[in-house]
Amino acid sequence: MKIEITFPELEDLARRMGAKPSRRSPSVGPLDPLEELRKELEEGKEIDLADIETTTGGLLGIGGEQ
Repeated sequence: MKIEITFPELEDLARRMGAKPSRRSPSVGPLDPLEELRKELEEGKEIDLADIETTTGGLLGIGGEQ
């Protein structure tokens, strides 16, 4: 089943502003960009010590995850 997403109010506002219509479709990917990293880490992915960063709270993290 294909889900059709439309934004008629937004399209109307853009038309009134004189914007040209765009027919690009949004790319579909994971909703959470860190989802894949979390999955790999849970499965035991090894990481380089150089990839570990210190977060603003002083905790260690990788890819924005603690």
